[in-house]
Amino acid sequence: MAPKPPPKPPPPKNVFERFSDYLDSDRGKRRTTILVLLFFVLAVVMYCMYKTELNKGQELIVAVASIRKFALEYDPSLYDKNDMEILAAVHLHTLHLLNWTLKNEKLQNELDILIEMLPGWQAFESNLYYFSDIRKSWHAAREDCLARHTADLVSCRYGEEQAYVMVQNTHDVDVNRFTS
Repeated sequence: MAPKPPPKPPPPKNVFERFSDYLDSDRGKRRTTILVLLFFVLAVVMYCMYKTELNKGQELIVAVASIRKFALEYDPSLYDKNDMEILAAVHLHTLHLLNWTLKNEKLQNELDILIEMLPGWQAFESNLYYFSDIRKSWHAAREDCLARHTADLVSCRYGEEQAYVMVQNTHDVDVNRFTS
């Protein structure tokens, strides 16, 4: 009797069989559970981030619509323009406004310096006023203004300027105005 040949080794397992064996083991079950939980947490985080970005997009759409509405009220010629063109136009208007604001502040600073240099003069809405205590006729007061102050007598009938002059002129005196 011839010895029996050793049993043939089982054929090697393919990848799917080995993976299936791994998943059936305790170690594989723990790792699979951890991975499933991790993927679930990542999915929730991704969903939250998506909703946040979606809300930002909605806020941006609302903001652009608001700017469009304002721009069209201010400048109807922008009606056929797209959002980018309107935003560019609004940006340009904003730069012009900023420029004028800076110029206005510079002029106000210069006016403040002039007021310090000219005792007795007061500023109101870009005009300088001098209230004299000396009583003169209209013609004499006007000649004095033109000669000394390069100004003229105030002549106002209504409005904020008249209210200002009336409040300042409590002694019924001549008022000179220098307009820049």
